[in-house]
Amino acid sequence: MTASVARDPLRETGFRLDQLAAAFDRVRDPRDWKAPVRGEIPAAAQAITEQAVRWFTDTAPAFEASPEHPGRLTITAPGYRLGLAGTSVTDRSEAPAPRRLHLI
Repeated sequence: MTASVARDPLRETGFRLDQLAAAFDRVRDPRDWKAPVRGEIPAAAQAITEQAVRWFTDTAPAFEASPEHPGRLTITAPGYRLGLAGTSVTDRSEAPAPRRLHLI
């Protein structure tokens, strides 16, 4: 039996699943992973944290320089529940249109 590559995090993001999970754990709400994301990270961790938030919440994070801590970034994102992935079938009329893949 062969493994599915339909959703391979390494292929899609450049990071292994355990790396994405560790990065997401640093910025997610510890009581509710579906809640909005807010945290502070080292600037060097921006790439993996962005991919982790996109992978687990299907939302786009925003980064700003931390005014109190040079070399660190504040990250915010709507979180899974407020993103398209967390929208229930009955709420989809109010949700943004799904992203479409453009194959070349």
